[in-house]
Amino acid sequence: MLNMNSMQLKCLISLGQTHSITRTAAKLYVAQSTVSKNLKRLEDELGFPILTVQAHQTHLTSEGQYLWTHMQKLDAQFTAVIEHIYAQKASTPITVAHSIIPFERAFLPLFIQRFAAHHQRPVHLINFSPSAYADSLNLLLQQEATFLLMQEDFFRHDSRISFTPLLQARYSVVIPRQHPLAAQPLIALDDLTHQHLWVWNSEPPVQSVVQVSQLIRDQVPSATLTPVANIAECAMYAASDAGLGIVPSVAYDTGNPDVVYNFLDVPIPINYGVSYLRTTKKEAYFPAVIHDLTTAVKTKKDLWS
Repeated sequence: MLNMNSMQLKCLISLGQTHSITRTAAKLYVAQSTVSKNLKRLEDELGFPILTVQAHQTHLTSEGQYLWTHMQKLDAQFTAVIEHIYAQKASTPITVAHSIIPFERAFLPLFIQRFAAHHQRPVHLINFSPSAYADSLNLLLQQEATFLLMQEDFFRHDSRISFTPLLQARYSVVIPRQHPLAAQPLIALDDLTHQHLWVWNSEPPVQSVVQVSQLIRDQVPSATLTPVANIAECAMYAASDAGLGIVPSVAYDTGNPDVVYNFLDVPIPINYGVSYLRTTKKEAYFPAVIHDLTTAVKTKKDLWS
């Protein structure tokens, strides 16, 4: 079986066009000796001569001419195939998975506008449930989503996943608007005494939520904690006077007239941002996506109140 390499074929194709080892070397940005050695190895591999030198000029033999004619056609076909693959790849949408929290509904349209202003590649949005950890992870692993918006500890330092923070957040208490605690911008743990707390978490649990929950249990043993899989349900329980919700502060809904979101005074921060496969960093669009997401988040955060 023949064992030709790409440099040997490049030398043959170029020589058939230039009819000169010197010009072939210049075209391929290699030394003349490199061209000569590769063509000699190609002849050894083929078992017949492809070059002849007459009056200090290099010509293809009849076999070499026949080989060159067909290799040139194959090279053109190969180039066309590669260009088609790259064109298809360039038109493949960038898919951003989000959990439909109000803040994401605010900054994602701005991100799409900014990215579309400078790039042809389309952006598609899909929603996911943060409570379903395995399904969320598979969105990235199976490349159904290119990027996934979530807090850093959601994927628990999975080595296949990278993360870029977009903003630092904390945990908030969702409080009925008429509740006495609604007027307090910062809720101390002691304020949760005898309260029924609906605590958002995923399965398996997010580490920072586990820490918050354990801190409450240790310092406020009279509080009752009930895990909830959906962030919106925490607000619904609070709005119905069934207790208070504990959610990431990025879940703050400025449009909900029934509840307020006040910060919980615990030393447990949240890094909210975007997760993606480590290999995604190599994509040409990656820096622009991160830059435009960061800008959109900062712009809307400054207006979010």
